[in-house]
Amino acid sequence: MLCEALHKIHIHIGADPLDSRSYRWNRLLKIFSGFEDVLYRMASGGQSRGEFRGTQYAAPIASIIPSNFFRNRQTDETEIKQHIRSRYHGLNFQNANPGSDKNTVEFRLWNGSLDCKQIQANVKMSMGIVHAADIVRRTNESTRERNELIPGGPMKYGQAVATERDLVDHTEIRRLLDLLFVRNKDKAAVLWLYASSEWQG
Repeated sequence: MLCEALHKIHIHIGADPLDSRSYRWNRLLKIFSGFEDVLYRMASGGQSRGEFRGTQYAAPIASIIPSNFFRNRQTDETEIKQHIRSRYHGLNFQNANPGSDKNTVEFRLWNGSLDCKQIQANVKMSMGIVHAADIVRRTNESTRERNELIPGGPMKYGQAVATERDLVDHTEIRRLLDLLFVRNKDKAAVLWLYASSEWQG
C-alpha cells in the first residue's frame, strides 16, 4: 500500500483467489463498474472533506467495459487487459499475473489520507470487493441472496446524480454494503465514507 498525503492511496489486493480463468474475474468487473459512482463517492469522503482529487490517474472503467461482461460468463485477466490497457484507472489490472510473485489488483480511486480510520475503511472496501468476487455466487445457497445484488449493468461515473437516482433512499450504497459484508459492524466501518462525501454536489 502506498499513500501520498492529500493525493492518493493505492491499495493492492492479492488476486490469487480469483484464479486464472473463472466467473470470479467477471464478478469483480460487475461489482466495481456496477457500483462505480457509489465507489467514487466513497473515495471522496472522510478526511478529504467530501472533495474528490480527480480522475487523471484513477479513470473510471464502466464506460470502457463491453456490455457482454455483464452476462454470466467466464473471463480472465488477459481479456480484461485488452479493454483496460492503462494502469491509470480506478481499478488497475496490470499487476494481475497469476503464478507470479506479485499477482494483485490495484484500487487507485481512493483519496490519500493519513487518518488511520479512513485508510482502514479503504482497505476494508477493497478487500470486500475482491472477497465478494471470490465467494458470492448463485450456485452457493449461503450466498445466493447476495449474488442477486450484483448489478446487471454499469453505474457509470456521475450516472447516479445525473439521473437523480439514489438521492433519497440511498438504495445503491445499501445494496453494495449488503453484497460485500454480512456483519453490521463492517458496514458501519465504511458507511461514514459515503455519508461524509459531497460527491458531485
